[in-house]
Amino acid sequence: MKGKAASAHVRRTLLAATLAGVVVGAQLPASSSGFAAPRPPTQAGARTTAPVKLPPSSGEPAAKQPKKLTVGEQPDRRTRHSSTRYNADHTFTTTISIHPVNYWVRNGGWEAIDSTLVSTKEKGYAYQNRANSWQTLFKDQLGDDYLRWMVDGQAVSMTLQGASRTKATTKGSTIGYQDALPHLDATYNVLGNGLDEVLTLKDGKAPRNFQFLLKTPEATTASQQPDGSWVFVLPGHAPGSFWLKAPYAYDSGGKSVDPGQPHAQMSVQRGKDGFDLTLSLDQSWFKDRARQFPVYLDPSFTIQPDAMDAIFDNNCGGCASLFGGGNYRLGLGNFQHCIPLQGCSYSANRSAIQFDLSAIPAGATISTANLRLFWDQVCDPSGNRGGTCDAGANIEAHLMTAAWSPSSTTSQLQFGSKALSTFTALAASAPPQWMTFDVTSTVNSWVTQIACPLGGQPCPGGQPNLRALPHDEQRRPT
Repeated sequence: MKGKAASAHVRRTLLAATLAGVVVGAQLPASSSGFAAPRPPTQAGARTTAPVKLPPSSGEPAAKQPKKLTVGEQPDRRTRHSSTRYNADHTFTTTISIHPVNYWVRNGGWEAIDSTLVSTKEKGYAYQNRANSWQTLFKDQLGDDYLRWMVDGQAVSMTLQGASRTKATTKGSTIGYQDALPHLDATYNVLGNGLDEVLTLKDGKAPRNFQFLLKTPEATTASQQPDGSWVFVLPGHAPGSFWLKAPYAYDSGGKSVDPGQPHAQMSVQRGKDGFDLTLSLDQSWFKDRARQFPVYLDPSFTIQPDAMDAIFDNNCGGCASLFGGGNYRLGLGNFQHCIPLQGCSYSANRSAIQFDLSAIPAGATISTANLRLFWDQVCDPSGNRGGTCDAGANIEAHLMTAAWSPSSTTSQLQFGSKALSTFTALAASAPPQWMTFDVTSTVNSWVTQIACPLGGQPCPGGQPNLRALPHDEQRRPT
């Protein structure tokens, strides 16, 4: 799920749907989950046996009085991926996300992540994110080391080569540098698990190649991943400190994004003070007369990676996931990939999702559990029915029945044939909205079987994760 503060054009860029989280409700003895409810307290006036008060000399410890709960969010029930509210009707509501919503404070428990940009006392910088386990710093004027982030006390900074000295503007968790380069604006959205960078090319006169200097501590290493992203490892920090996702470009016309055709490339080479990053747009795509400006180029940084979701190509049994770790929106349906003189092929994208249910006590009775995906009108024009979003087709949620990760191959995935819940695909003209899948009975079975380990051995009756896919696995675009 992208941060709520992401600008409108950022939200439009990404794939078919974004997972926001699963909301579950339960009747619990002391804890809960997204419409989760503890056992209601005894009603006033009900007959109860009066407690026996022992004299102080008896040596018996005084009975520990239960903590009186107040309506609202319960900090002591936080986990990395969930928050819990106590409701006026004596129930709990826990919302679980695939992205971190809280961060751990040493000797202080979990604190809520706040990506809002506020003023900083850090010398040479003007803004920082308010609260997280890592710190992002921005200068009020574009220039050398205009962006810096701190991970485990180690600093990484970035410079856009040839940039102007333009002033920054901020709103919420977003900062922008207008006219960072001729005919180009640079915008950064601070998320709970990283940074979303968007370069806005205003017209055909904008540059197509971009050079960045990434300053890192000595002995930092970088390696390219199968999906085109790069992982950077700071000294003494394993397995990875931050990820630079493979970039992709899109225009403002059809709101179409095909993960197989990103229209952008990235190279990383070790330099004198760190690493030299080069971003390049596909020239033929950029110069196409059908291009509608502005054009957007989106490379993203992940500081706290999570392997909670991934996209798999159902037509490629030996392939690992197309994308994973939450920086891309979930893709569903068929996509066409065409290479000049080589013809076209199709990928049948299916999305897999995992949830950490540790916030829900074992034995809780779930009253309501909903999987929610956010629809933001992004369709691939090469897909079914010519880019009409396959309106009217069923989108199904299926139960994964074996452990998996983004490095799993499609053929290794196992899931139940019966749909847990369905949602009717929307037309491209439909307004952005939540798609809701009722998965109450499934989540109830997970919780009642003690603790099902996330990504570990299969739970009796299935893993605590789901798969979303169109109704007909074998359809091809027409």
